[in-house]
Amino acid sequence: MSQPVPPLPAWSRSLPLQGIQNFRDLGGYIGHEGRPVKWRQIFRSGHLAHATAQDRHQLQSLGVRHVLDFRGVEESAAAVCGLDHVQLHALSIEPTVHYRLEERARQGGVMGPEEVTGFMRETYENFVLHNSARFKQLFDVLLGHSEPLVFHCTYGKDRTGLAAVLVLHSLGVDAATIEQDYLLTNQLLNATPRLGKVLSEEAQRVLLGVQSDFLDASLATIQAHYG
Repeated sequence: MSQPVPPLPAWSRSLPLQGIQNFRDLGGYIGHEGRPVKWRQIFRSGHLAHATAQDRHQLQSLGVRHVLDFRGVEESAAAVCGLDHVQLHALSIEPTVHYRLEERARQGGVMGPEEVTGFMRETYENFVLHNSARFKQLFDVLLGHSEPLVFHCTYGKDRTGLAAVLVLHSLGVDAATIEQDYLLTNQLLNATPRLGKVLSEEAQRVLLGVQSDFLDASLATIQAHYG
């Protein structure tokens, strides 16, 4: 007999799913004209491939009907979303920072935090320079469908993080609150680096977390190219 699914907290931001990391609601923040963003409508997350039966039930109870996947082609193929009640939207952005780190690892030596921070800043700049069409597709889905949706990448921190920043900005949420939501990943994510043997301990923390410095790289690139 299946176990009963416990009710989710009424308006909690972080939702306690078993096989999905960093899953949270973008609702409740104050936007345009003092109006709050609607709860239980837009979610951000790490990938959904390891969702348990209970997780799938919870997502169905939340009414999630669209899943927007920012992972690269190989990432998505290696960990396929198994939800059968949703429409999948592939918004592929390749994880170039990991390719860069793998290339750097082959050169030998241990990478420190400064080097990894540089890679991450460049990655966030490239989100804007080379992947703006993918973020536009996110807004196309938001505008074209009224049902609840979740957008995600692998860990729900970088591609997903910038997407959440853009959504909240478009809804009129103030910059300090947007940054606070972005940095919340550091409290919720528990991940293991693929290149742990060639990264110093501090560099691992940089890679598996988020920093205002990363986000600033995207925002400065947006300002420089789009105003």
